[in-house]
Amino acid sequence: MYAMISYVKGILDHKEPSLAIIDINGIGYEVFIPLSTYEKLPIIGSPVKLHTYHYVREDAIHLYGFLTPEEKETFELLMTISGIGAKVALSILSSMSVDDFRRAIAQNNMKALTKIPGIGKKSAERMLLELKDKIGRIKAEEDTMRISEAESINEAVLALMNLGATQSMAEYAVYKAERLLGKDARIEDIIAQALKSFGS
Repeated sequence: MYAMISYVKGILDHKEPSLAIIDINGIGYEVFIPLSTYEKLPIIGSPVKLHTYHYVREDAIHLYGFLTPEEKETFELLMTISGIGAKVALSILSSMSVDDFRRAIAQNNMKALTKIPGIGKKSAERMLLELKDKIGRIKAEEDTMRISEAESINEAVLALMNLGATQSMAEYAVYKAERLLGKDARIEDIIAQALKSFGS
């Protein structure tokens, strides 16, 4: 039984389009990455955190790293498909964004998928068949969260307008309050913080 490495957090020691080395307390961890992660890495010597997929085989142990949990989640889904190994999964994430990939699956966009290096018609068909329901569930959950967040913001804006603020003033105050408190803040706290900007 192996202990899985969920993420690595340290100093970026080296980077190239397919690889990053993270220095953690004097030990350099070699992490394979997609191009999408490479393009967003900070400069050498900066702190960095990568969400990792710990790949263990009899003849190899590898770490695959991603800047966002969404990239890692998509990689994990791809690894469940017969014929899609780690190299091809990285190629997919290097060729299109997570959102574009999920959209291609949801819309049965065979043309977009077969443009990816290493993906032929059969592999694209397998991805469409095996991932459509899973991707659909993920997208539905994300859409629900976005709707919930939007409704909370609207509620806060309306509350401030009922207290005499103009719409533009209310929207700006709520925007500043949300940035200060974070998206998980309660609606009551956002309103209270927004009111402070009016001097109330």
